[in-house]
Amino acid sequence: MTYSIVARDPTARMFGVAVQSKLTAIGALSPWARADAGAVATEGWINVTYGSHGLELLASGLPAAATIER
Repeated sequence: MTYSIVARDPTARMFGVAVQSKLTAIGALSPWARADAGAVATEGWINVTYGSHGLELLASGLPAAATIER
């Protein structure tokens, strides 16, 4: 089982992401974060392009819900 949490503090303009899994070294592939953009957590059958692509969309100003839909 893998689960993750992504958090945002709009006042401090900070993001955080954490992942827990039975899979070894999943932390090297699942959590993604970028200053002034956001944080993304991928799970399950990881497609590593989701993290970088998601951050690009967030950095461009796309809202989180629309980023997830894409």
